[in-house]
Amino acid sequence: MLITRETDYALRILRSLSEGESITVGEMAVREEMPQNFAYKIAKKLEKAGFLSISRGIGGGCSLACDLRKVTLFDLITAVENRARLSSCMLPGYDCEWRRSNGCCRVHIQLCRVQETIDKELASHTLHWVLNGEDESKENPGRENETYGSGRRPHTMKADENSENTGQENETKM
Repeated sequence: MLITRETDYALRILRSLSEGESITVGEMAVREEMPQNFAYKIAKKLEKAGFLSISRGIGGGCSLACDLRKVTLFDLITAVENRARLSSCMLPGYDCEWRRSNGCCRVHIQLCRVQETIDKELASHTLHWVLNGEDESKENPGRENETYGSGRRPHTMKADENSENTGQENETKM
């Protein structure tokens, strides 16, 4: 999984709002050097996910609607990306021809393990840390026992959930 352009732009939008000011999408687009139409599309996704609020009309603009110290990079990627997985075979409902005819897929199981590690790492870093590089252990002692900023945890499913006869009981965060 790579940080897509959409997630990169979402981070730029949040960076431009991180000082607490309200600015228009047009101002953000210029400040963060991104296409205005794309910035607006991403801002709408961020609004829907509760990251920012958008006010229309004279004096309108965008402003943060969340505490960047409590929202993680995992939360952002989940909100912006529809299908942020290493492989499409990890998506719920994916119909794998190989697994349909052969059963358990060791590659799928291993990729699920890698995905779990990636998800845990993404969930361990707040957006404040990503945008400012400050030491999270000082700002959030004991954070490892909290839910992620949005209250969501990565989806848990059996590593080879789409296969009928896996023999595997490994749980993997998806």
